[in-house]
Amino acid sequence: MEKFLRVIFIIGLSITLTACSSNKKVEKVAKKAVDKRLVHKLAGSWLADSYDYGNYKIVYEENRLIFNSTELEIDYTKENKVFTHKQKDKTVHYIFEVKEDELIVYPSYEIEQNSDELMVGGDLAPIQLKKT
Repeated sequence: MEKFLRVIFIIGLSITLTACSSNKKVEKVAKKAVDKRLVHKLAGSWLADSYDYGNYKIVYEENRLIFNSTELEIDYTKENKVFTHKQKDKTVHYIFEVKEDELIVYPSYEIEQNSDELMVGGDLAPIQLKKT
């Protein structure tokens, strides 16, 4: 009887672990979905509409963006946002929010947190751009 209960427990544990791990795989695949039409809207010349005043050029090439001279890998898209990170430094992130004739870029970087420090992240000022 004791062996039977052990076998049932092991089978139940195996099924539970398998179900949990398969959900993570589905979530990762769904998260990696990229809306190519949305990404193509980013490409082109943009003019800063705030204190930054400057020209920005965005080029799209096979799952990567070049934002001026910064090479970015596209992580995924969600609604009207494109989530990216720097190709060589994965701790630097850019979120591109596409609106009708406007683009807002949210640059940020990850911060390593020590146990005695209260830090959330390195969010930088958003860059508002208008299509030229």
